[in-house]
Amino acid sequence: MKLTVETNGALERARQQLQGIPKGVEKAASRAINRALETGRTRSGRIVSEKFGIKAGTVKDSFSLQRANPGKLSGELESKGAGLPLRDFIHTPRADSTTGSERKQVRVQARRGQTLKLKTGFKWRGHIFIREANEPRSRVYVDSVGKRRKGEPISKRFGQSVPSMLGERSSEVSDLMRETFEKRLDHEVEHLLEVKK
Repeated sequence: MKLTVETNGALERARQQLQGIPKGVEKAASRAINRALETGRTRSGRIVSEKFGIKAGTVKDSFSLQRANPGKLSGELESKGAGLPLRDFIHTPRADSTTGSERKQVRVQARRGQTLKLKTGFKWRGHIFIREANEPRSRVYVDSVGKRRKGEPISKRFGQSVPSMLGERSSEVSDLMRETFEKRLDHEVEHLLEVKK
């Protein structure tokens, strides 16, 4: 998912105000675009974490940010990635492993207020797995004494990706980025005009 900053007529207004300052509009606009991109990234994290059981920081980490500069007055915010592993969502227990005699049931909150109980789920080395009891016993592993055994197949589980969680609310982020750009551009223009005096 890609988000860009809409400059609309604000850039032309700034150009008229700063026509007496060399590279003035380029400096002001690039700073304003970069602020808008950072604001969009932060807001995206909050939007997703309000609805889904995931930290805002995890959402922000999915974004790459192409900044503007005086020679390129455009920027881009892009969220990429496949489905997140269940360990990235709110879950219990928090321990790295839940195997053995003291195994506890794993619960995952993929959406806020909706807890999914994984009846045959367990954590091992920080990842959440679900044991498929109805499949053939085909997974070979080595036990604690070094003997090869066959076990039930297990698979690491994943939830939604960040781009899909952001979904239809991406337009809200785009609107905020545009508003931030316009406000910040006004501020940068005022600053450059003040410095000129």
